[in-house]
Amino acid sequence: MQQYKFNEGPLTAVVVTLSVVSIDSKKVGQLARTYRKDAGMSLKRLAESMGISFAHLSKLERGARAWSLELISKFNKGLRQ
Repeated sequence: MQQYKFNEGPLTAVVVTLSVVSIDSKKVGQLARTYRKDAGMSLKRLAESMGISFAHLSKLERGARAWSLELISKFNKGLRQ
Protein backbone atom coordinates (compact mmCIF):
# COMPACT_ATOMS: atom_id res chain seq x y z
CA MET A 1 0.00 0.00 0.00
CA GLN A 2 1.36 3.41 -0.96
CA GLN A 3 1.44 6.04 1.75
CA TYR A 4 1.16 9.76 1.23
CA LYS A 5 2.05 12.66 3.47
CA PHE A 6 -0.98 14.92 3.44
CA ASN A 7 -0.87 18.65 3.74
CA GLU A 8 -3.71 20.02 5.79
CA GLY A 9 -6.30 21.64 3.63
CA PRO A 10 -9.98 21.73 2.79
CA LEU A 11 -10.15 18.17 1.47
CA THR A 12 -8.19 16.64 4.38
CA ALA A 13 -11.42 15.54 6.06
CA VAL A 14 -12.21 13.50 2.95
CA VAL A 15 -9.00 11.53 3.45
CA VAL A 16 -10.00 10.60 6.98
CA THR A 17 -13.24 9.03 5.75
CA LEU A 18 -11.76 7.17 2.77
CA SER A 19 -11.38 3.88 4.57
CA VAL A 20 -14.83 4.09 6.15
CA VAL A 21 -17.10 5.05 3.27
CA SER A 22 -17.02 5.02 -0.47
CA ILE A 23 -16.25 8.34 -2.10
CA ASP A 24 -18.84 10.12 -4.18
CA SER A 25 -16.59 11.71 -6.80
CA LYS A 26 -19.27 14.18 -7.79
CA LYS A 27 -19.66 15.50 -4.21
CA VAL A 28 -15.88 15.71 -3.72
CA GLY A 29 -15.61 17.54 -7.03
CA GLN A 30 -18.31 20.02 -6.01
CA LEU A 31 -16.50 20.69 -2.73
CA ALA A 32 -13.20 21.10 -4.56
CA ARG A 33 -14.73 23.61 -6.98
CA THR A 34 -16.20 25.59 -4.08
CA TYR A 35 -12.86 25.69 -2.24
CA ARG A 36 -11.01 26.66 -5.43
CA LYS A 37 -13.42 29.47 -6.23
CA ASP A 38 -13.40 30.71 -2.61
CA ALA A 39 -9.59 30.88 -2.86
CA GLY A 40 -9.93 32.94 -6.06
CA MET A 41 -8.00 30.43 -8.15
CA SER A 42 -8.67 29.60 -11.78
CA LEU A 43 -8.83 26.01 -13.00
CA LYS A 44 -5.72 26.62 -15.08
CA ARG A 45 -3.67 28.00 -12.20
CA LEU A 46 -4.66 25.25 -9.77
CA ALA A 47 -4.10 22.50 -12.34
CA GLU A 48 -0.61 23.85 -13.03
CA SER A 49 0.23 23.95 -9.33
CA MET A 50 -1.05 20.37 -8.97
CA GLY A 51 0.97 19.17 -11.96
CA ILE A 52 -2.08 17.94 -13.87
CA SER A 53 -3.84 19.15 -16.99
CA PHE A 54 -6.64 21.69 -17.00
CA ALA A 55 -8.91 19.05 -18.56
CA HIS A 56 -8.14 16.51 -15.83
CA LEU A 57 -8.96 18.97 -13.03
CA SER A 58 -12.13 19.99 -14.83
CA LYS A 59 -13.22 16.33 -15.00
CA LEU A 60 -12.41 15.87 -11.30
CA GLU A 61 -14.54 18.86 -10.36
CA ARG A 62 -17.45 17.57 -12.46
CA GLY A 63 -17.18 14.11 -10.92
CA ALA A 64 -16.25 12.52 -14.25
CA ARG A 65 -12.97 11.23 -12.77
CA ALA A 66 -12.29 9.70 -9.37
CA TRP A 67 -10.16 11.45 -6.77
CA SER A 68 -7.12 9.54 -5.57
CA LEU A 69 -5.31 10.14 -2.29
CA GLU A 70 -2.43 11.63 -4.27
CA LEU A 71 -4.74 14.08 -6.08
CA ILE A 72 -6.36 15.17 -2.81
CA SER A 73 -2.92 15.85 -1.37
CA LYS A 74 -1.89 17.79 -4.49
CA PHE A 75 -5.14 19.76 -4.34
CA ASN A 76 -4.54 20.79 -0.73
CA LYS A 77 -0.98 21.85 -1.50
CA GLY A 78 -1.90 23.61 -4.76
CA LEU A 79 -4.70 25.57 -3.18
CA ARG A 80 -2.22 27.25 -0.85
CA GLN A 81 0.06 28.44 -3.66
